[in-house]
Amino acid sequence: MRDRSRSARKDRARGRWGAVGGLVVELSDDTAGERAWAKGAKGERIVARRLEKLLAGHAVLLLHDRRIAGTRANIDHLAIGPGGVTVIDAKHLKGAVRRQSRGGLLKSRTEHLLIAGRDRTNLIDGMHRQLTHVRAVAGESINVQGLLCIVDAEGLPLLSTVTVNQIPVVGARGAAKLARRPGPLTVGQVAALRDRLAVAFPAYVG
Repeated sequence: MRDRSRSARKDRARGRWGAVGGLVVELSDDTAGERAWAKGAKGERIVARRLEKLLAGHAVLLLHDRRIAGTRANIDHLAIGPGGVTVIDAKHLKGAVRRQSRGGLLKSRTEHLLIAGRDRTNLIDGMHRQLTHVRAVAGESINVQGLLCIVDAEGLPLLSTVTVNQIPVVGARGAAKLARRPGPLTVGQVAALRDRLAVAFPAYVG
């Protein structure tokens, strides 16, 4: 069982990080790199369970942990409902979440995501890349929105939503709320769209 589990982690790590991912697992189960990967995977599972619970009874279908062919990236969660597709990137990060604007006057103004004081705008950029892939499959007529879902929501503001470059940063409840948005898609259209996305973005095996 341990060997099969380790093999599955290597395959998954290669899918995310390329050849170096397998090396990380091969070197040691206790390396900082694998601990970070394991923490992220745990966060994805937590968000998956919360989404399943929060969306139970709603006309929203979920896909978890999907591969983006030809890249090292993955999509943590896809929620498909009457309002379209919600691309959800789960992040197991602690600390205050806020938006910072930079520039102005002589320089163009830019928006940045800070978590625990660190610039994590790369996460926003990564979500925009995921959205490009999903929109290409879903088609122009389908509304596709993306968000970052923070597993530990304590760092999120209570009375407002942090939005950076059109990407909201929310907890699981905020993610479920966006996924439940109303729209024109019928139950049959939602199911057909889910099937199309499942083929385009296959699940990790193992």
